Amino acid sequence: MHKRTLATAISTILMVAAAATAQAQDARQPTEESADIKRLDAVTVTGSRIPRVDYLSASPVGTLTAEDIRATGAVTLGDVINALPQMSTTYSMGNSTRFIGTAGLNLLDLRGLGVDRTLVLVNGRRHVASAAGSSAVDINTIPAALVERVEILTGGSSAIYGADAVSGVVNFILKKSFDGTVVNAQIGHAEEGNFNERSVNVVSGGTFADGRGQLVFSAAFNNQDPLYLRDRAFSRDSQRYLTDPNDPTQTRTILARNASVYSYTAGGVLDLDGRSATTHDRYVFDPDGSLRPQRFDGIVDTTRTGCSDCDNLDPNQYGQMQPSNSTGAVNANFGFDLNDNHRIFVESKWAQNKVKAFSTSGPSFGTYMIPRDNAYISDELGQFMDANGLTRLRISRNNTDAGFRGEDTTRRTGRIVAGIQGVFGSDWSYEASANYGRTVETRTNLNNQMPDRFNASIDAVFDDNGNIVCRAARDGTAGPEHPVTGEDLLAGCIPTSIFGEGAVSPGAAAWFNARTPSRTELTQKVFSANLAKSELFAMPAGSVGFASGVEFRKETSQQTTDPLQQADLTFLNAIQNQRGQYSVREAFAEISMPLLADLPFAQSVNLDLAGRISDYTTVGTTVSWKTGLDWTFNDSLRLRSTYSNAVRAPNISELYDPQSVNFFSISDPCSAANIGRGADPAVRQANCSALGVPMGWTPNDTSTRRGLSGGNPDLAEETSKTFTVGAVFTPAALPGFGITVDYWDIQIEDAISSVSGQQLADRCVDAVGGIDNEFCASMTRDIAGATDDPCAITSLEVLPLNISKLRARGIDFGIDYAFENVFGGRLTTKLEGTYLKEFLSYPFQSFPDEVVDERNVLGTPRWKGILTIGYARGAWDLSLRTRYVDSQILVTNEQYATNPDLQDPIKVSRMTFTDARVGYGATERLSLYLGVRNVFDREPPYNLYGTGVGSAQYDNVGRFFYTGMNYRF
Repeated sequence: MHKRTLATAISTILMVAAAATAQAQDARQPTEESADIKRLDAVTVTGSRIPRVDYLSASPVGTLTAEDIRATGAVTLGDVINALPQMSTTYSMGNSTRFIGTAGLNLLDLRGLGVDRTLVLVNGRRHVASAAGSSAVDINTIPAALVERVEILTGGSSAIYGADAVSGVVNFILKKSFDGTVVNAQIGHAEEGNFNERSVNVVSGGTFADGRGQLVFSAAFNNQDPLYLRDRAFSRDSQRYLTDPNDPTQTRTILARNASVYSYTAGGVLDLDGRSATTHDRYVFDPDGSLRPQRFDGIVDTTRTGCSDCDNLDPNQYGQMQPSNSTGAVNANFGFDLNDNHRIFVESKWAQNKVKAFSTSGPSFGTYMIPRDNAYISDELGQFMDANGLTRLRISRNNTDAGFRGEDTTRRTGRIVAGIQGVFGSDWSYEASANYGRTVETRTNLNNQMPDRFNASIDAVFDDNGNIVCRAARDGTAGPEHPVTGEDLLAGCIPTSIFGEGAVSPGAAAWFNARTPSRTELTQKVFSANLAKSELFAMPAGSVGFASGVEFRKETSQQTTDPLQQADLTFLNAIQNQRGQYSVREAFAEISMPLLADLPFAQSVNLDLAGRISDYTTVGTTVSWKTGLDWTFNDSLRLRSTYSNAVRAPNISELYDPQSVNFFSISDPCSAANIGRGADPAVRQANCSALGVPMGWTPNDTSTRRGLSGGNPDLAEETSKTFTVGAVFTPAALPGFGITVDYWDIQIEDAISSVSGQQLADRCVDAVGGIDNEFCASMTRDIAGATDDPCAITSLEVLPLNISKLRARGIDFGIDYAFENVFGGRLTTKLEGTYLKEFLSYPFQSFPDEVVDERNVLGTPRWKGILTIGYARGAWDLSLRTRYVDSQILVTNEQYATNPDLQDPIKVSRMTFTDARVGYGATERLSLYLGVRNVFDREPPYNLYGTGVGSAQYDNVGRFFYTGMNYRF
């Protein structure tokens, strides 16, 4: 019903526009604004397709200028945007290595609602994605030197731009014209460690054909070195929460320095009696292969297998805080005025990003059984085994001496947009364009161990001539301790020892470590046509503005992985080939109507309406809409509000990730042992009975259950409602002063998320509404008794489902004040911030009482803000930028409420990070500058290294010096 109603509304808007066209010719004579549009100088503000001059949006639009970007001294554009109060640091240069295949990606997450719910545009148009199966765009591919401004719009923009704009839009506006050539070169060095940055940017442009043609060209090269945990004093030694030895309840934990797990070391831990959670009878191997008792001089926590001041595994000696990264990009934008009213344009780009990242672990870690006849067992070690009655050694180690797991990734992105735009008739404007983008990623997983080969390599024995060989080479088998498959892979086996750090033979490591390549290709095709008129027809309060358009978009994603990894013959997870695509046809309309004008307390009141119908090949028809009201009281005060409905269609990965067989450990909720453990045992019993499970039933088999995991082609779209209301105050009595305050509320329903096998089984029978739910529909039971375990779960489909709900609301604010003639110069101040009032996650929207409050938890602080102060006088300019992050807790809100002494520290203090930059215009052509990021060398809180989702909001580089120059030819 809602879809039919909204479709009718959009059709009505289109018919009204057509009917009004004739009378619009005579309603008003063309004004100066109309003439501006005829000269193709009108602008569109993010959130509207109607071109207008001096337009004030009803939607809150934040702006970051080119000067703001330059003042940060940042080489990576994504990190500049991610630092804004509206953004969450979900993917930055510091934390992009959290998942396989994401190293080096800098993705935007507006309001912390997910990168796939933030729409990234370039000049108001879509951009090809950067990660397999996703719609997220790598901001590293956008040229910082070519950016004129960045506009950030909160929430509900699907009616204007289509899907993915659930939490909002980030629109990068690039320079359309440029006169001359400017070269920028910058180098920088961290005070601590060997972290360096280098960048060179060239922007060149001009006009031709008597000014009718415009050409803008840019080339950029940016490079940064890797930053290791061991490079900085605060992260050089690992830290870990251990049970407080002075706590008699043994429930409180404290953060201990030089602490880590004791069950593994780089040289190997010998667990004599197999009780890995204890410290009883444990030995370690020194680098020379000798054995000694494991040292425990500090705190020992057997429940967490951790200790301080002991022989443990210190991952901070190996891990990276930032990967090495090199980006090169070329952009060329062309425009040509066919006449005063029509222009053709082309926007093109090519970007290449190379990143190399390494893990804190070797190619594998685990527990290995070494039999008594192993050739590397020394006489002393053999005597030790005999004395203790051992026929084998149980050794747990992180195989760092065999190399480190890593990724060597190259991403190449190409994009071209070609189109025509102009005006005709009485102030009608149009644009038609074709947009093609392609991203190709080639990634090589480094030191991806083949377990069969490793097991064969460490199973070393003597041959008949006294040479050390692999048992597989001597006997054709790798022995009973490490059975292997795929014997054809064992040819050329090289034996090695694992007794002590450094024991692994480089030759053996080269034999059992594989370089497994993968290739991902994403393409995007967009064809769009827009028609607009800023003065469609006259009303008593002014002219009605109108825009409409159609769009066709096709997205494809294809990923091919190495056969070894597909066959699950490597240490990394088995990853199958992925392929998927979808297309969508859309039509939209937008209208802006002046309701009141030139009245007391109503200098102007405008109503904005927009709607969009989309037809997907995957989810079918969706409808989104938007309403906005802008009320200008007088020259000093303006109110604005919007209410909108947005949609997000599932992406290719969510739909088409390969489904593969998996096994799930499930404690059946319908069993006699679990029937009373539900939130409402009566509901659970009733639902189990409805499924056909008798009371008192006990499963015969408690082993894992077979099922499928992967994408879900039956997913539906997500929907969201966004409400904003705000005010803009620019008092005439204070020239240069302005305040903006905006309240925003975003609610997302039918959000796509995944569940575990246990959650699937529990939610099926705990649903108050009975068994007719998506959880029960995803599993089957042997009610007919066809197996040896009647009534038991026989299969599950653990796939993404539209089952979750999210809600975030808060207040954005901004204060600007510019002062002229301050000590002969100009002083500017700007404060922008966000107050997060609520951030709630409902993992299961059908269970509304189960809610997770994520506000004030690490990564979602209550307050975030940036204060920028600039001063310019003559040839000198100075800027200071201070970023504020509020205090946050390191546990969940529920844990903190029930036990605020659960751990120490349990919260991190509020922190500020200050950057400074000074510039000097040496000549009309040459300007020099130098700056310091993190002037006061603020470090992240204890045990946070800037590599997690939440901790990435803290700078992990430390005090950083940079200098550069700009030269104009």
